[in-house]
Parts: sequence; C-alpha cells; structure tokens
Amino acid sequence: MAHILISLLGDQTVPIVFLMRDEAFAHIDYYIFITTIEMERKNRLNHILNATKLSEEQYKSILVPPEYPSRLISTLKEKLQLDAGNDHFFVNLTGGTKMMAVGLYQFFNQPHFIGKTQMFYKPIGKNAFLRIFPAEQQEEVSLSYQITIKEYLACYGIEAVNFKDDGHLFQSTSFTTQFTEYYLQHSNDSAWTGTIYSLRKSYNGSKDKKSGDYRLSPNLKQALDTLSYPFASHEEVLYQKDVEYLIGGWLEEYVFSCLAQKLNLSSSHIQKGLKIQRQNSKGKMVENEFDVVFVKENTLHIIECKTRINTRLVDDILNKLQALRQEMGLRVKAYLFTSSILKPKTRSRIEKRASLYHIELYDQADFLNNFENFNP
Repeated sequence: MAHILISLLGDQTVPIVFLMRDEAFAHIDYYIFITTIEMERKNRLNHILNATKLSEEQYKSILVPPEYPSRLISTLKEKLQLDAGNDHFFVNLTGGTKMMAVGLYQFFNQPHFIGKTQMFYKPIGKNAFLRIFPAEQQEEVSLSYQITIKEYLACYGIEAVNFKDDGHLFQSTSFTTQFTEYYLQHSNDSAWTGTIYSLRKSYNGSKDKKSGDYRLSPNLKQALDTLSYPFASHEEVLYQKDVEYLIGGWLEEYVFSCLAQKLNLSSSHIQKGLKIQRQNSKGKMVENEFDVVFVKENTLHIIECKTRINTRLVDDILNKLQALRQEMGLRVKAYLFTSSILKPKTRSRIEKRASLYHIELYDQADFLNNFENFNP
C-alpha cells in the first residue's frame, strides 16, 4: 500500500511545498505533479524539485490541458495507473487553473476512489491548510512546517548568491544600538548630518572604494571618540567597511538585530544583505540585494533600509520592491524603513504612494519606540 500526494502545478509553488513538507504528510511515499505546457515553460516543477530535493524515483509528472476538465480526466485515466484497491491518495487542489481543480476533484470523486482519497486546499493569507474532502472530515489544520528563506526562494527559481560580510554583523549589536541612539539624537544637528553627508559623498565619488582615502573630519572623530568606536587599527583611520557601516550599514544591522530578537527568529529565517540571482519576467538573469529579509509564519517579508529618502528615491524603492514581490509569490510583504524624520504631510504623501503597492512605511518615530507598532 502506498500513500500518494497529487499536486496541481501553478505559478504559486510555495503552497505545494508547504504540504509536501508538513508533518501531516510525512507518510507520503510518492508524489505526482499535474502540470501544463505553460508551467513546463516556466520550470515550476524544477523549482519545486530544487527546493525539496526529491529524487527521480520519488515522483512523476503528468502533462494535461489546463482549461477542459473532461480532457484532464481522460488524460489522467490514460496516464495514471493507480491502484485504487490498495493505495491512498492525498490531493492538493491549491495550484493550477480553476478548471484543472474541477477536473482533478471530479476524477478522485469517482466511486472506486471513495474511502481512499482526501483532498486539501491551502488558502492565501492563512498559515494553515483545509481538508475539504470527504465532507465529514472537513477541518482547518495549522501548518507545522516553517519554511526557510533558502527554501522559499528556491520555490521561485531564485538563488541565494552570497551575503554582505558573509552574513556576519560588522559591529556588535550593543555598539550598533549605541550608534543608532546617537545618530537619532543628533539627526537635527547640521554639523553631524553634514559630516555623514560628506563621508557618503567621498565614498560614492571614489573610483576605488577599497583603497579610497576616507579621512576623519574633526566632527566625525569627536563623535566616534565619544562612542568608543572600535577601529580596526590603532591609527584611527577609516577603511571601506567602516565607511559603509557609518553611512548606512548600521541601519541594516540595527533593523536585523531588533527584529531577530523581537520576532525570535533563527538565522535560517532572518538574514541581512542577502544577494540573490533570479530570472525576471523577460527571461533575463538579474541580481538584487535584500537589506533585511525574514520568514514568519510562512510569509516572506522584505525590508529596504534607507537613512534618508526623497520623492525620487522613494519611487525607485517602491518600484524595486513591487517587482520583487510580483516574482516571489502572493504571500510576500514589503516594507520601507527610514531613520529620517518625516513631517506629517511628507509621511502622508509617501504612505499614500506606498499603499498603492501594499508596502508599509516605518520612520524615525518607529525606531524610537523600538518598533512597537511593527506586527508582521
């Protein structure tokens, strides 16, 4: 007797992996994927296989027409050699087209499958799946499996290339907290903001950033002395990594550390400076970087961190986040975090713009209350 999980392939691959990985389906012996020419073209099955590491002996795929239930049923009768007398079938109706779901439901609702079949559906926005057949066993079941960032991205054919600083913090959490407090306290100090601006301008204008000449101005030296900044050498000079941290890297590290602690997330579920490679909607390989990315209750969250923003920069950020969300499934939430002080009218204007993309905005006020209002 075999336990077989049958899944409909569609653009959203993560819901399929949720059921494959959940402990409620740990007894599955074999997997059957119902696919279409369009899903083959988009490599959806390959993405699932890369995420789950199934071997060739563990699965097979059946190519069906996507819009005609009767043709789908005929194809399944021809190509699926199922032992309805001994095997048990677990049918995931989440993916595919509506007509594919209708056809698959009708196929397994035949008399010789009754008592041997259960059917399931994974609704959007819930960290649970529904058993919808047989009727007397209908229930909602919470997902026990928590997908990792790496698995989530693999489901959409996205490869994690590397991490900024190999995923390590450049400075200790305690120092970054101290630096953040100093930065926010002096955000209205023109001397301090001018110092950081000059440092950023020098960095951006350097042709060789690794060996650039980043000198300590009197104001910056005074601030770093006050904070007991841990210089890499006794000469108190700034190297590339120091500059990258001071002009904005501290913000990524602060957000990462705060959220990891606040949400109690492990390293497999929250990362910073993650660089990815993906194929965009036009078939071109492109690279992107997540400032902070985490998975909570099987939902992917991506955060863009900016110390200062303006209207043009906001538009660029929102367009980037929206493009990533469109290619990484329906369960993706995006945020813009800025340490800027936003005036009410400015914040309202940016929030209105961001809401069109379903992107949330958090500014300096949220930093000062330790993200009490951040409930992903």
